[in-house]
Amino acid sequence: MSVLNDWYPGDSVALIAFIAATAVAVVSTLGLTVSLFLKHAPAVRHSVLLATLACILAIPALMLAFTKSGVTLIALPFAFK
Repeated sequence: MSVLNDWYPGDSVALIAFIAATAVAVVSTLGLTVSLFLKHAPAVRHSVLLATLACILAIPALMLAFTKSGVTLIALPFAFK
């Protein structure tokens, strides 16, 4: 078990990874859900999926920008022991 403790990056890195994974899951789900209702408009459906991909690729840069500027959109109280 000590080998796994050596690989643990820390609470802040784990929280950032959790937030990024959650953001990607939410954006992907929204994009796919919207595209399901656009079966008869393939160009619009592909545009929605392309915008979804662009949002997913922009998540790390946005997280870095918000972290460095100190701006928060949603504040959730996490207590680390």
